[in-house]
Amino acid sequence: MWQKLEPYRSSIILLSALLIGGCVGVFAPEFALRLKPIGQIFLNLLFMIIVPLVAISVTSSIARMTDLKNLGVILVTILLVSIVMAIIPALSIVGLALAFDPAQGVILDLHQSVETGPGNMDFVGLLTTNDFVGLLSKSNILALIIMSVISGIAIGQSGEDGGKSLPHARQP
Repeated sequence: MWQKLEPYRSSIILLSALLIGGCVGVFAPEFALRLKPIGQIFLNLLFMIIVPLVAISVTSSIARMTDLKNLGVILVTILLVSIVMAIIPALSIVGLALAFDPAQGVILDLHQSVETGPGNMDFVGLLTTNDFVGLLSKSNILALIIMSVISGIAIGQSGEDGGKSLPHARQP
């Protein structure tokens, strides 16, 4: 039986640690507060590894593609999955709001004036950064993915010619 669980070992450890941490937080909150720095260090290390992990994995995966038509299919699939994954919670919230009236018993005074700010969204700032250092922040992950895709395409298209300039590449 333990051999069947071996592929799930890391997941079981993670879920067990999550369960133990939750129990410690509920039953011994003072002790849990003393452990907070350890948890903060762990989270900071996770956030620190996200940016290079995303950049290297996206760039290397795209660079290894031999046919860029597959890249188009993958990008369209990612777009469609993202749209569907946004629609599901939206419909769920609407369904919950229809089933359980969240405004039940609320009285609104519609004679108040409301000041509205500009409704502009900065799409350029969402997709790009103003300097390279901005790519290394987890807050600009979409710009990092776009840059990684562009870099991966460039590396993949350089083929053999790109490998000749590298010092460790074999020369014919």
